[in-house]
Amino acid sequence: MRKSVLFIVLGLGLMALGLAGCGLQGTPDFSRAEHTPIPTLPKATMPPVEEALEQQAEQAGPATTPCRTTPVDVLVAWFDAGLPGPDGDPFTMTDLDGNTCQLTFDDVMYVFSSPGIWYENSPSCTSCHSGDPESALGQLSLDSYENITAKEETVGGGDWEASHLYDRLVVRKDMPLGRPADSPEKGLEIFVGQVVQE
Repeated sequence: MRKSVLFIVLGLGLMALGLAGCGLQGTPDFSRAEHTPIPTLPKATMPPVEEALEQQAEQAGPATTPCRTTPVDVLVAWFDAGLPGPDGDPFTMTDLDGNTCQLTFDDVMYVFSSPGIWYENSPSCTSCHSGDPESALGQLSLDSYENITAKEETVGGGDWEASHLYDRLVVRKDMPLGRPADSPEKGLEIFVGQVVQE
């Protein structure tokens, strides 16, 4: 209790000293005050909102719509285009909605590297088939263009139905590992590439 009273008295004393130091003892003399000039701000140069939105849209380019298709249809289109690589030209296909679609080798790699696209919770192809082709599972590596095309039988000389990929993914339907017999022949629906705006 004594400590509380002591703190209150000390606090009031300090407040009194503080108020005295703030110049509240009488009327302040503003004639001796130094005035700081207020800087002039430059005019705003931002474009109107509509113009800014138009500029953003131009920089972003046209909106793109992905294509609804299947993993096998992507591979068939890739084979039909002559197996273009990462630096090759885009290729086209017709998606499940009848749209003309443009794809690249990145879309082919999506098919090989994405889990859950052949059947529900399927592993990706590259989870087993990656790295050096000689040491990869089944001596098949699907992690790069060079590895995919390294062995003639993998791509069947560019003929989809003569390829090892066609045999395992469509005929036998035993890849990816654990694939149920009743899984869709072409895999599940996926979204890749972009619809060509005509």
